[in-house]
Amino acid sequence: VSSIASNSQISVSTVKYSVQFKVTDANNQILLGPRTVTTSRTYSQNTNQLLSVTNNLNILQHYMRADIVRQIIDQIT
Repeated sequence: VSSIASNSQISVSTVKYSVQFKVTDANNQILLGPRTVTTSRTYSQNTNQLLSVTNNLNILQHYMRADIVRQIIDQIT
């Protein structure tokens, strides 16, 4: 259970990353692609806690980048 003080404001945002890639050989012949991988996350933050918002967004972006990498590896293996 969580509670929000009356002077707090909650912001809900969605962050989306998309990466397009292709795999080529030494002769620049396309072996795979182009393909696009995408990830998105929705999160809510108390806008009165700016430092917390920034730190949480950095953590969220880290996990999203890791998700993109996993998706690319899954596509090429």
